[in-house]
Amino acid sequence: MRLFVALEPSEDVRSAILEVVEELSAIHKNARWVKPENLHFTLKFLDEVESSKLYDVMAAIEKSARAFQPFRLNVHGLGYFGRKRSANVVWVGCHEGRDDLLDLVRELEANLSKFRKEEREHSPHLTLCRCSGNTERLIDEVEKMKQRDFGAMEVRSVVLKKSDLTPRGAVYENIKVFPFVVYFVSL
Repeated sequence: MRLFVALEPSEDVRSAILEVVEELSAIHKNARWVKPENLHFTLKFLDEVESSKLYDVMAAIEKSARAFQPFRLNVHGLGYFGRKRSANVVWVGCHEGRDDLLDLVRELEANLSKFRKEEREHSPHLTLCRCSGNTERLIDEVEKMKQRDFGAMEVRSVVLKKSDLTPRGAVYENIKVFPFVVYFVSL
């Protein structure tokens, strides 16, 4: 099964992102927009994992999640991968809390590297669409919105997701949510 570890946006953040998707989707007809229910930050892509190793994967994610306390993440900024005329992805980034998110990614990488090791440094982003054709007009609009703020959210867990690729796009299924540890202080 094809697996990845993700961070899902809060409903408020998701709504703010969907407002921008509505604005941008009218501009570029050759873009494949991510379905609203599929919006997420990929923290660790595992690719194909044998079902016999699922327990080990979940134990490694559990270990990572238990090393973290909830943190605040400001979802902020629009950008793209590729060149202005031929961008292949438009994405949403993050600002405040980015270092915490990167620490979480490093923890996941350390605990899951025996399943799949990343070759390049992780750049936290939430994919809005995949593009083809001339994207110059779309990217002009993205650049006007590059400082757009989508709100802040409390990161309290990560999700192990299964991805089935179909002719109509990816279908995601949540396998398990892994909450962070919350410490209570008695007075």
